[in-house]
Amino acid sequence: MPRLSSSSPTPPFFPFVLKDTPTSTPEGYAVSYRLEPAAGVFAAHFPRRPIVPGVFLLRLAVEAFNAGRQSVEPGARPMEIVEVNNAKFLSVVEPETVEEVLVEITHKSTAGPEQKIKANVVGGEVRFAAFSLTLAPKTDGEASGSREASLSTDVCGLIPTYNNAATLSEVIRGVRARLGHVIVVNDGSTDATDEILAEVCGVDEAEQRRRGFTVLTHPHNRGKGAALATGLGQARTEGYRYALTVDADGQHRPADIPLLLSPLRSHPDALVLGSRRSLSHANKSAGSTFANRFSNFWFAVQTFRRLPDTQCGLRVYPLRRLPRRLRLTSGYEAELTLLVFPVWRGTATIPVDVNVYYPPAAERVSHFRPVRDFARISLLNTWLCLLAVVWGWPRMAWHRLSAKRLKDLSGPASPEGATHISPGR
Repeated sequence: MPRLSSSSPTPPFFPFVLKDTPTSTPEGYAVSYRLEPAAGVFAAHFPRRPIVPGVFLLRLAVEAFNAGRQSVEPGARPMEIVEVNNAKFLSVVEPETVEEVLVEITHKSTAGPEQKIKANVVGGEVRFAAFSLTLAPKTDGEASGSREASLSTDVCGLIPTYNNAATLSEVIRGVRARLGHVIVVNDGSTDATDEILAEVCGVDEAEQRRRGFTVLTHPHNRGKGAALATGLGQARTEGYRYALTVDADGQHRPADIPLLLSPLRSHPDALVLGSRRSLSHANKSAGSTFANRFSNFWFAVQTFRRLPDTQCGLRVYPLRRLPRRLRLTSGYEAELTLLVFPVWRGTATIPVDVNVYYPPAAERVSHFRPVRDFARISLLNTWLCLLAVVWGWPRMAWHRLSAKRLKDLSGPASPEGATHISPGR
């Protein structure tokens, strides 16, 4: 970790300077910092009574974790905040009375890329702040070549399937040709799905791994929401950063996968959504068109964002932006939940034009039950609207305020920003 010298011609803006080599503790690290009274922040922040802004204590906690980790794992990739689970500012840090602080880090290593830490910022017997944070590997400043290589290993395909024997083999092969690993969830299929999976993916787990697959099977049909929850949980367990979902009915084109991955190079925490814009040339039913417009309207009410297509199943989910405990309904309406909750948590959304194929009505395999599923979607939208008032909208406002403060006080905007990004078309 570079040291900031007080003898520099231009004083540093960040007021803390690493004092000693971090010390390992049974539960984490202890890292000492000297407070630099000439730091530029004090001239900008309450100059008549200089204090350290709370957001800088938050940044200090992350820098202390990175410094401690580097001391025991040289070359470890720096981490950044993806979620502030809890933050308590207990006492003011003033350069006139405080010369140094100690950051006590407690953390437990996890199998995935994320780390959950607790940090206490203390000075003598005074406790200045306490944080509970979720961190993930930093992406800002990476070369585009590094990001290309990272995407090839950070993304897995996810294909939920139920009785799609006619199209399943082609879909799996197409996705696997473009991604290094594919998770297939067989949601209790009763057709020839088992035989197709054995032929394409392998007959046992060892062979499936060699071919780049994970195959999970529900003993009976539980619904698309349950299949997605199983697959997303597996992707997170295997350490992937993103899961790219593709329907098994052949409507989505695996050739469009690079289009969905491209925005992640500049917006690594965004939720990328396939947008079926050429529907006038597709054999789409009037009922499906109405359902999409209906869903788009209620999504805008719940999140204050407009998207052209909230029902397309071709998506890239940033796993660390999803709730760790996925409580999804079992049916198609679960995809709405997977869209609304990340937006409430400050996740950017990027719609990308994709191709879609709707076979003639006589050839379609659809498990959508218009009356029952539409009723379930209506009930879910009612619940989400109520939840938006008491939880979703306040959380979005908090994320926007946090992003603005971080941008104003410490440079680039936080990855928690809730900006809706729409690429040029």
